[in-house]
Amino acid sequence: MIGILIVLIFSSSLAYSSQLPPLQFKKLQLPQQTVGPDSTAFDLKGNGPYTSVADGRVLKYQGPNIGFIDFATTSPLRTKEECDGTNDPNLLITRGRPLGVGFYYKTGDLYITDINYGLLSVGSNGGLATQLVSGIDGVPFAFADALDVDQIGGVIYFIDSGLILRTRIRRFWLKGPKANSTEIFANLTGHPDNIKRTILGDYCVAVNIVKQQQTPTIFALAQRVDVLGNVVLSLNLTAQYPNSFSEKKMTTSTEQQNGSVGTTAGMATASSSRTTPAPAMAPAEKPKNEDIPVLGEETPENERFVITKA
Repeated sequence: MIGILIVLIFSSSLAYSSQLPPLQFKKLQLPQQTVGPDSTAFDLKGNGPYTSVADGRVLKYQGPNIGFIDFATTSPLRTKEECDGTNDPNLLITRGRPLGVGFYYKTGDLYITDINYGLLSVGSNGGLATQLVSGIDGVPFAFADALDVDQIGGVIYFIDSGLILRTRIRRFWLKGPKANSTEIFANLTGHPDNIKRTILGDYCVAVNIVKQQQTPTIFALAQRVDVLGNVVLSLNLTAQYPNSFSEKKMTTSTEQQNGSVGTTAGMATASSSRTTPAPAMAPAEKPKNEDIPVLGEETPENERFVITKA
């Protein structure tokens, strides 16, 4: 099985156009047997992309001549011999499964969410990430998923979406009187999966609404959340993404300025058969669906990255 990182590129001068140009893709080959790239990030110098994969690693792209190299891991129990290239759910539970990644440019640290280890950070040289917080009042996060870093405020926003309480966005403070503490930022009406800060300072979140009936129906919804945690805009994307899980919401600069959210160019979707892993260190359940395509971070050159599996 071969993993592929697909790069979608269009010119920054066209980011303000009401009509998007034809999309262009560039494939970045992941290491042999590596699957499940979930999120991407670039450091302050534009190096990368960095991406989290299913076998417990965060990889860094070093250019076409080198490809991807190991950058960070989230579990002290992980070994390369046992885990590299694996998709064994029994190993993923204890050996780490990083999902969201994002840099805090002021320090150069990379912040990582892991389904079992919560929120972690690692320095610019990589290595074993340090666990920052794994839960609240002794209760582990159900499923620490996507994250985004507020570069100005020094705050990390990440998704906590477990089997029961899976409608929350949490806020982790990097500095100030609340430094190294976490709190609930917003409670949503559906199941959030991935979050992105806009140029206006608020947040776009992909949310899935499940209509409870004999055969559950899933509605893809994009929501805009302001700095106070209030939902200020909701857009039903069922017509564009029928009966599917919306995985990440991205917007172009034009869409952000107009206060709207994107459609085809801005969101990727996934199969509705996805199952959510159990809380930290619990018996293994099926990991995150590896067929999920995800739109990644926006680079200074306005590149768009779509992560998928061959």
